[in-house]
Amino acid sequence: MNNVEHINKNEYLLLAFQREFAWKSEQIGKLFDSLMCGYTTSSMLFWKVQGLTKAKWKFYEFINKFVLDAKDYTITNKFHNTSNSNDYFAILDGQHRLTALRIGISGTYSYHESRKSWEYSANSFPSRTLYLNISRTGLIDYDCKYLFKF
Repeated sequence: MNNVEHINKNEYLLLAFQREFAWKSEQIGKLFDSLMCGYTTSSMLFWKVQGLTKAKWKFYEFINKFVLDAKDYTITNKFHNTSNSNDYFAILDGQHRLTALRIGISGTYSYHESRKSWEYSANSFPSRTLYLNISRTGLIDYDCKYLFKF
């Protein structure tokens, strides 16, 4: 089972004190480029939460939709009730990389459409999915070999 499957099954959760996801779409594209080139993503830190500890802390689920810089609109992580949960892992380090993977593989990323209102709407902030431009390879920007975009 891969990390995104664990996230989708709420087997990986975030401690409530973690900061909100804030990566730009280009950062997500560079992460996927690095993975395609076989680079490592550095270490991540997981804490296995079990027994009575599950009720002592507040945890959030990972987001799979992200909206960047919309006026008066944010998507926040949903609280996860862990009182009846099976054991799970809390992500102590690696939240942004795992969130970026989830958004890139099975989520959406919305950012402002040029010349549109900054008020949130599907027209001003369309949902975009990550794609790989297969007609363009070789070094692109910042030594990227593959072009991933939302």
